[in-house]
Amino acid sequence: KKAEEEAAAAAATLALAAEEEAKQKAEEEAAAEAEAAVAKATEAEAAAEEATKKMAEEEAADVAAKAAEDEAAEAEAAEVEAALAAEEEAKKKADEEAAAEAEAAVAKAAAATAAAEETTRKMAEEEAAAAAAKAAEEEAAAAAEAEAKKKAEEEAVAAAAAALVAEEEAKKQAEEATKAAEEEAKKKAEEAAAP
Repeated sequence: KKAEEEAAAAAATLALAAEEEAKQKAEEEAAAEAEAAVAKATEAEAAAEEATKKMAEEEAADVAAKAAEDEAAEAEAAEVEAALAAEEEAKKKADEEAAAEAEAAVAKAAAATAAAEETTRKMAEEEAAAAAAKAAEEEAAAAAEAEAKKKAEEEAVAAAAAALVAEEEAKKQAEEATKAAEEEAKKKAEEAAAP
């Protein structure tokens, strides 16, 4: 879970950084294009003013000046329109690039999250396997202990039985020996008592 959270946080940071960079780049491009358009408009305006000045020196100065003025106004309007269009196009392009970069960052984040999930799942499987192995080992040890205990009990019972048999045998032999001794003593007593 921690690995997933870290991967998600890293992905979010990556996506924001990519979007910010693309936005800054687009703004710089738009500013440069707008500046170039303004410079071009200024140049056109200067040329129009020069033409007006020259025509003013001639006989039809008023008409020519008005025409030049109108032309300059039209040129300026056209340049402003061109600058606005260029800025709009640059902005659109920048937005598209930023969206593409953000999408790529999201895809990268998703891949990182999937990798983190896979790692987490693999670790969980390894932990489960280790736990199962430990449980099996403990079970085997318990079984071996139980088997040894059972064997020891059986051996103890067998030894007790053998001891009982030996005791019975010894008792029997002792009884037989006593009986034989009594018989012998009785026989000797009878022989001694006989004339």
